[in-house]
Amino acid sequence: SCIVKYAQVEMKKAINSDGTYIPYSKANTTWKECPNCKQHYQGQMAVTLSNHYVTHTQDLPEDHKLRLDALFYSAYCHMYQGYQYDAAISLYRRLLQSTESHDHNWIAASYVGIGFAYERKEEFPKSLQWLVRARTSPGYFLIDQAMRDEIDTA
Repeated sequence: SCIVKYAQVEMKKAINSDGTYIPYSKANTTWKECPNCKQHYQGQMAVTLSNHYVTHTQDLPEDHKLRLDALFYSAYCHMYQGYQYDAAISLYRRLLQSTESHDHNWIAASYVGIGFAYERKEEFPKSLQWLVRARTSPGYFLIDQAMRDEIDTA
């Protein structure tokens, strides 16, 4: 579709010849929001575009910011827009594999995502296991306060 082509073009503009990411470019927002009205895509449209985002970042290095963002955003869309909890868990696990020793923020956020996905599946022991893992991870303090409050009450 034209949206996917537009997002691909913007993503290519945001990556320097040496593979580094140009901060504050439109590279990741074009997969997430309408370029005209700036509203986030919803429902199946969000899920579909997030899948394309993952596909179009697969050739980047495993720890590249855009690739990590694509995995995280797609997991989020599968969980909150498509209610596809197993797919979300799988994407969060892929994100963890890509960041295992790198970025504590992605690790903590992945633990939280997996925990909340299991909670929605009503698999509460697994949910608690992942949320405890999130609370004890080094990047936990980087998660916003409202989400930490929700985890603390889980």
